Amino acid sequence: MMLSKKILLIALLMTTPFVASAEAEFLTTYTDVESYVEAKIRLGKQDVLESDLIRTHYIVERDLETMKVIVRPVQNQYTAQNDAL
Repeated sequence: MMLSKKILLIALLMTTPFVASAEAEFLTTYTDVESYVEAKIRLGKQDVLESDLIRTHYIVERDLETMKVIVRPVQNQYTAQNDAL
């Protein structure tokens, strides 16, 4: 009985900093690259270079309270400026 109380106390002390540290955690970012076929259709030409491809950056965020994962695109600053005009 005494041993289980000590183990429980140690487990609580170990997990407390992780629970109280943040409400949301950013897991990773990754890039979704447009395919060559999509770029050919968009540009209307057959000779598509790798630099012509549109790259979209995403942030994967996890809410530590609800454990819900949110994936949202990160808007390019130039796109944001153009949208504001």
